[in-house]
Amino acid sequence: MFYEADGLIGAHESLPSSQVIRDAKVLFIDHYGMAGNLRAARLARSAGVAVVADLEDEAVPLFREVLDLVDHLILSEEFAVRISRAANGEKAAKALWQPGRAAVIVTCEATAAGVCQRGGSRAAHHPAFAIEAADTTGCGDVFTARMWPHWRAAIP
Repeated sequence: MFYEADGLIGAHESLPSSQVIRDAKVLFIDHYGMAGNLRAARLARSAGVAVVADLEDEAVPLFREVLDLVDHLILSEEFAVRISRAANGEKAAKALWQPGRAAVIVTCEATAAGVCQRGGSRAAHHPAFAIEAADTTGCGDVFTARMWPHWRAAIP
């Protein structure tokens, strides 16, 4: 995986087509191109397509509007604590829960992933895999893709 953020603009405001979004099983978004993400998330929600988001920046325009449309929310512990003003990752997961969400995932670096699922009252810690990291670029995306089969059953 190669990564460069220079000139990164994120989701286009009118692409992909609304039909592509409606035909999808899931929509994955991040915090780049929030106007396009908001359009895509609204279309996905109206079509019953699950919205999964790995967000890292609340200072971007439309952040709260997009956040409210996310079914499966994935955040680092540091970011979850910052935007929820909670004391720790587990409390942040509970604070970020809202009706209609299928899961709130708070990743806690190498120690565990805190999960708050349907109903908002259950928080659990899942141990992280022990690895020797050479480069962490793309780790969040790999985590999201690897965990997707486990969340699929939670889609309303």
